[in-house]
Amino acid sequence: PGALFFLLYLRDGTFAGEEGGRLVEQLRLLLAPAKDRSKLTKPRVLLVHEVDKARGGLAEFSRFFETTPEDLITGGLYSDIAIAFHEEP
Repeated sequence: PGALFFLLYLRDGTFAGEEGGRLVEQLRLLLAPAKDRSKLTKPRVLLVHEVDKARGGLAEFSRFFETTPEDLITGGLYSDIAIAFHEEP
C-alpha cells in the first residue's frame, strides 16, 4: 500500500461559506479513526500556508486557530508544521 496525502491550501476564508463547510466535512472524514484502515494507510494532511496577500494569504498562521473548527484542531489537523508560500522575490 502506498502513502496517501491530502493537500490543504490555507488562506483567508479557507473554512468560510458552503465550500469551506464541505472542506470541513472532508477533513473530518480523513482525520476520523477508522477500524478498517491501518495506521500506514491513514491519509497525511500536508499543510500549505499562503502568505502572499495578493493571493488571499494571511501573514499570521495563528489566525487559522480562530477560523478552524475546534474539533479539527483537537483532532490533530495542525500537528504538523505548515509550509509557508511567500510571494516571489
